[in-house]
This record gives sequence, C-alpha cells and structure tokens, in this order.
Amino acid sequence: MIQINIYGTPPTPDEVRIMRKGQPFEDTMAFKVMMFTPVPGVDMIAGLATAAIEEAIYGKDLQDSRGAIGKNWSESPITQVYVDKVRALDRELMAVEVDALVRHLSFERAAKSTASAFVDSVLDKGKESLGEALKKTTDHIKALF
Repeated sequence: MIQINIYGTPPTPDEVRIMRKGQPFEDTMAFKVMMFTPVPGVDMIAGLATAAIEEAIYGKDLQDSRGAIGKNWSESPITQVYVDKVRALDRELMAVEVDALVRHLSFERAAKSTASAFVDSVLDKGKESLGEALKKTTDHIKALF
C-alpha cells in the first residue's frame, strides 16, 4: 500500500500523474520475480502474475475517490487543512489520501474519547473529595456550636 503524508503538502497534479505512471519495470517486484525464477516460461508467468497483483494493489490506491473532496472534513483541523490544500490544487482526493484522512479521524476520535473519559473520571473523583471535605467542615462547625 502506498503511503501519503497528510500532515505535509499534498502532491501536485503533476506529481500524481508521475506516481500513477509508476516506476520503471526494472525496479518492480514483478521484474525481480521474473529474473530470479530459474525455469524458462514459468519466469514469464510468475512475473506477469506478480505485475497483475502489484497493479491490483497499488493501482487502486492512486485512483480518484470521486466526491470525497466535497465531503465535510472539518471534524479535525488537520484533515480540513489537507483537503483545503488539495482543493486549491484543483484535483480530487486519491483513495490512499481518503484512507489516510479517515485513519487520522479515527485516531483523533479515540484520543478525544480517552481524554474525555479521563476528565470525567477526575471530575467525579473531585466531586467526591469536595463533598467529603464539605461534610467534614460542616461536622466541625456543628461541633463548635
């Protein structure tokens, strides 16, 4: 799976075009499988099968995710800023970018939930402690009179 850094600058349309074009065949796993398979004929089949798998995996990551750019990403400032940068480039979000944005939102939601639970717990303990302190103070005042 291709990784995109949503915390930085999104790729320009030209960079996306280059990424979609792919790397030279000599640098692919399919080429390596073909070169290191010792049986003639099988090397071609293994190389082509590997190339098809690579295309199925990596090709989908770089496809445009139609309509995702119009979605409301304002739940997080980070996702909103990234999507605004992509909008400024006048292009659609790629599937890999949408995956990264959704993953970030899920991490942020979990962090907010954990922080909220922690604060609630601290406040509950604080209320109990405050209640006990007020009761003791009231008891002391009653004992004085």
